[in-house]
Amino acid sequence: MTSSSYLLDREILGSTRNIIDAHSNAPFSQHNSYRGSYGTTSPLPYTTTTTSYHHHSYGNGSNDVSETKKVVIDFQDQIRLLKSDLEKKDALIQELTSIKDPNKHENFEASKYEALVGQERSAFEGAKRELDQYRTKIEGLTYDLRETTLKLAAKDERINELKHEIDSIKREYDLINQANNQLHIRIRELETNVNSYDSVSNKSSLTILTLQKDGKEKQEQILELQSRVRTHIEEREASERKTEALQRKLQELFSQLKITITGDFAQPTPASFDILITKITEICAENTTLRGTIVKLEDTGRSFDNETKANRATIQQMVNQLHVYEQNTVSHHLELDKMKAEQEREASERKTEALQRKLQELFSQLKITITGDFAQPTPASFDILIIKITEICAENTTLRGTIVKLEDTGRSFDNETKANRATIQ
Repeated sequence: MTSSSYLLDREILGSTRNIIDAHSNAPFSQHNSYRGSYGTTSPLPYTTTTTSYHHHSYGNGSNDVSETKKVVIDFQDQIRLLKSDLEKKDALIQELTSIKDPNKHENFEASKYEALVGQERSAFEGAKRELDQYRTKIEGLTYDLRETTLKLAAKDERINELKHEIDSIKREYDLINQANNQLHIRIRELETNVNSYDSVSNKSSLTILTLQKDGKEKQEQILELQSRVRTHIEEREASERKTEALQRKLQELFSQLKITITGDFAQPTPASFDILITKITEICAENTTLRGTIVKLEDTGRSFDNETKANRATIQQMVNQLHVYEQNTVSHHLELDKMKAEQEREASERKTEALQRKLQELFSQLKITITGDFAQPTPASFDILIIKITEICAENTTLRGTIVKLEDTGRSFDNETKANRATIQ
């Protein structure tokens, strides 16, 4: 039983050692000494004395990096000490399990071993809890180390960029120095030229006078050029003002076109000009079609006029026939009974009066001619034309209704005359 408990403890310690080996590359943040049940002292990471750790601010550059490296080295030393301590513990456990005292009974040795194992178990449980705590801290420090590595890589990239910038600045500085040296050489040449000019001026005053005259002429030319520049500037400002005014007018035109014509006329661009040209072409084509429609409508109106004239002639013929029918009915009614003749005469007079009133209304409507201003194809003229066409259609409808009524009246007169003839016969 004792040996099995020792073997269990050894397995637990072996798993603990494997965990520590797995995290041996991760930095620890706590260290202290642990005193075991055998009086040995070992530096363990799972102690109660803690050293606070914090996230390093990576803005200090190489100082933070060196401090982080030192901390990592310290933690690796602690891990090595832990490994050695675990090896010692393992050797001690193996030694204890292999030792047998022949002078003592088996029960006494078992109780001793159980006491030792209980102490070791309690110590091991505490160490295991501390190990779990430190494992979490190790993971946090591993994450910090990873972030530090990333930030170091970013810093290295920035350093490389700064090095490239320094190299470019050095090259520019070398170019500037070369240009400065060339300028110094040019200044020396100019100084030699000035000295030569001074010697020449001392020797010849005539040359100085000519140069002064040339200078005056150059000054006059400069003044003239300045005046030209001013005039050019004024002309340019005037042209800019004109262009701005034209731009405003063009913008107003496009805003009005956007209201009247469908299309994208927000800004006066070449595309909007092309769209405007296409719209104007479409409007011209539409005007042409509308003019053809107007010509067709005028032809239709003339046909309506001819039809109304024919209707007038037909109505006149019907009136003449009605007069003939009236005379025949009067001659027939005289032969009939006086009372019946008077009744028939009154009925015929009422019908003829109604017919005359209808004919008078028809003649008054037909005398009205179509009037309107159709000189220019404007929206107003189109509206007037539509109204007139509507009126003509309405008049034609009323005329057709009147003709139908007159035909019905003529048929009724025919029926009456036939009836009168039958009565007379």
